[in-house]
Amino acid sequence: MKLDDFEFGSRLVATHASNAHVVKAFNTLYARFMDGDLSGSRRFLAIAGDEFEAKNSFTVFAKQLGFFVKDLGNLDGGEELMHFGSFLSANHFTVGDDVLDVMIDKEQINFIK
Repeated sequence: MKLDDFEFGSRLVATHASNAHVVKAFNTLYARFMDGDLSGSRRFLAIAGDEFEAKNSFTVFAKQLGFFVKDLGNLDGGEELMHFGSFLSANHFTVGDDVLDVMIDKEQINFIK
């Protein structure tokens, strides 16, 4: 995907590292928010990627660290919400343990219990 003739980094890596299994994650979090262990809630972590198995493996790992993982789809689709300056960029939030899913569009987050 290109935005004003700029190719996003994750797509660039996926294109040129032909054997790589690219999962875009953690790019919307500042380092101080990368802790997943919060009492009664979990830190929200958006991911995107083109390969189901790679995303599934990463999701299992991230959940073990205490994150609430939301798959935003393939690399191109996920970029719309995850690139610098987008809605999720530097928008940190936690998800209660009672939340089953999170629905996201370009300007709103809805928690599903």
